[in-house]
Amino acid sequence: MIRRDWGLGFTRLLDHVEFIDIPLGGPRFNWSDKWRSTFSKLDRFLVMDCFFESFPHLTTLVLEMKIPNHRPILLLEHRVDYGQVPFNLFHSWFDMDGFDGLVQDSWW
Repeated sequence: MIRRDWGLGFTRLLDHVEFIDIPLGGPRFNWSDKWRSTFSKLDRFLVMDCFFESFPHLTTLVLEMKIPNHRPILLLEHRVDYGQVPFNLFHSWFDMDGFDGLVQDSWW
């Protein structure tokens, strides 16, 4: 017999083993009954915290519904590169104590 509180037990298990459930991008649910009256998050990506050290820009995307009551999810690493950051130099920096030493230590 399946207990009705299995979802709560699963959540406690995730907290205990320190898995992280990556939030869904797009719709919050990826399954519905055929009448679209009940929605659920059945699929998920569970990763350990150390996984984010290698892939810090992880996100998920809920795809379009191809099977009548299910939306697949996609895990991807999304980085945004806006190009070079412009360099700003303020003349007031030259008057600060230790500025010359900071520049010399950084560049040489």
